[in-house]
Amino acid sequence: MEPTPLATAATVRDAVLPVRAASLALRLLSGAGKPSIHGYGSGPSGTCETVWHGLTARGELLVAAIDTFDNPLTGAPALEPISVRLDVVKESPEWAARITACAIHLLGTLQWLPQDDAGGYLDASVNPLVAEAAAMPGGRLGVLRTDRVVLHDSAGVAPMPFADVLASRSPAGAFPSAVEELSAREELERLTQSDLAELFALADDGWDGALPLTSHAVETCASLHGQVLCVDIDRTGLTLMQVDAAGTRTALFAFDQPAGSLSELSGRVGGLAARVGLRRLRS
Repeated sequence: MEPTPLATAATVRDAVLPVRAASLALRLLSGAGKPSIHGYGSGPSGTCETVWHGLTARGELLVAAIDTFDNPLTGAPALEPISVRLDVVKESPEWAARITACAIHLLGTLQWLPQDDAGGYLDASVNPLVAEAAAMPGGRLGVLRTDRVVLHDSAGVAPMPFADVLASRSPAGAFPSAVEELSAREELERLTQSDLAELFALADDGWDGALPLTSHAVETCASLHGQVLCVDIDRTGLTLMQVDAAGTRTALFAFDQPAGSLSELSGRVGGLAARVGLRRLRS
């Protein structure tokens, strides 16, 4: 039997990055990040930045907003189709600095639901803030339909069909959810700054599980020089940013298997820690 050839960085990248993009898109549509909706075209204009959003078990994208009675977008009649753009921008779970981790954009048609119909769309899988906002005085619940979304993150721009994002859902749902994200970030505390720097050393060594994403020669805050910051944690791996006087560089450190829960994430982080320890032994 011939030995199985080792994966190359290119094959790892081709295997991991599409899964990661779908994972990020699913998390953003499920309720992570800060959303805003903007009317365009011949319909009601206006912008609403006080919005909550999430996906139903059936795959419907819901948005909730408060009608302030002076915004044509939130005050449109029920069931009237409105051409809108939805933007969702997500910051990293990093405590030492503010970093924009990713964003998603889509064009679609929004229809506010009659008050009596709203309850039929809300189920246990929807971001609970959506139901809370819709139940507030002036609250409105709408369905936003689209065919395509565009993800922007450290790996670049990734357009994808909305149906493909829905197809990436697992029984565990989007991981980590907005509720789980801080606990996921705490798991990363098992790795010291020295450990995180070793991960970038592994990238320099050519380790296939380290996928360089961006490198920017920019002015950086002196207090962050020598630090590695968390850009994102998702089911496929850790996206980290190394900062020094010359600028920043970002890389994805892929897990050997996707993580679908906090307990699985703990094991995957432990696997990265073991790889760091092995490199130190060999150095």
